Amino acid sequence: MKKNENTKLNRSWMAAFSVATTAFAAHAGGGFATGNQENTWFVSLGWPAIVGVAVAMLLLVMTIREGQIMMNSRGLKTYKELFECLFHPFDKVELLFVSIPRIQSHTVQH
Repeated sequence: MKKNENTKLNRSWMAAFSVATTAFAAHAGGGFATGNQENTWFVSLGWPAIVGVAVAMLLLVMTIREGQIMMNSRGLKTYKELFECLFHPFDKVELLFVSIPRIQSHTVQH
């Protein structure tokens, strides 16, 4: 019984850790590895930079949360359905977000 509880705890911790690292990687981006981005940001702005980072992460988390609430309340299953719901009066805007990445991915692969 105790081993089963440990396994459940371990899996839930790993799932939370995976979500947290993915959110951090999406926020930090590629410039994080060199340290140049952080050095420039924090040296030039000082303490207000820390507040700015906290506000940016808070806005990101709130935006993701609202998207999840919207998907659940409206029964949406994919991000495409969420996009269509968000930009309903401007349905043709979808072409910019769907076709351009497809064109870029085809050029990269070939």
